[in-house]
Amino acid sequence: MIEQIVSTSSYQLSPVAFPLLATPVACFIISSAGAVRDRTLGRALFVLGDTVVIWFISAFFLRCSVDKQVALWWARAIYIGVPLM
Repeated sequence: MIEQIVSTSSYQLSPVAFPLLATPVACFIISSAGAVRDRTLGRALFVLGDTVVIWFISAFFLRCSVDKQVALWWARAIYIGVPLM
């Protein structure tokens, strides 16, 4: 299964997936800036931002996957970030 997940033949880049890639980049930049500015609240913001990044990256790969088993794996990986939020 790991071979299918890391294989580039299991994915096809879709224009619908680009917002799902741009959002975690912006979220990571904003949460990193908050962590640098304020120590206590910034750490909480950084942890929240990282869980959102995990969620969006998983959704990006879910949208780009062409294999049903790989898509199911990414759909399950999305739920790693949800309880942490």
